[in-house]
Amino acid sequence: MAKTTSRRTALPPGTILRFCLALLAVVAAAGAVGDETSDPFATGKLVPARPGFSAGSPADGSQQPCPLPAANTRYGALEVVDLALCRNPGTREVWASARVAAEQVGLAQADFLPAVDGGLSIGRQRSDGRNGSTRGASLTLSWLLFDFGARSAKLEGARQLLAAAAASLDSTVQGVFFAALRAYY
Repeated sequence: MAKTTSRRTALPPGTILRFCLALLAVVAAAGAVGDETSDPFATGKLVPARPGFSAGSPADGSQQPCPLPAANTRYGALEVVDLALCRNPGTREVWASARVAAEQVGLAQADFLPAVDGGLSIGRQRSDGRNGSTRGASLTLSWLLFDFGARSAKLEGARQLLAAAAASLDSTVQGVFFAALRAYY
């Protein structure tokens, strides 16, 4: 019986560990860069403004409560409409669905970016009574260049759903606006 031996060049000790730590550092740095790069397609700018007139209603869309006028203040039509728009669950719901639709546009745009996949394998095997270990690391970059228009169609569909969500938001805001004015007068 012939004995076959193969010789592999082993990686220096700790190379895989250093590779994993470097990859972890890159991923952590990419996640901690900040709000400006956490939305690379600026989908936050696609979201319609939050319903309400008050100066306390932030333009960035954060979820701060609408300020209440002082208790002994007489409410005018503007304050009544502002409170109705800020506090109505229907306006909150359609505004949230418009935000989701804007995020779906960002997800559809992300399909145009390359994909990176990494793997790490460490194993131990016995051969001829001796212990041996195998180590391996891989990093794969793939980029879909041509898909017969599927990504573009998905993006256009997401944009149309965003337009529909914005129209639904407008309709709901108008309904709440007129109902508040009708109740005031």
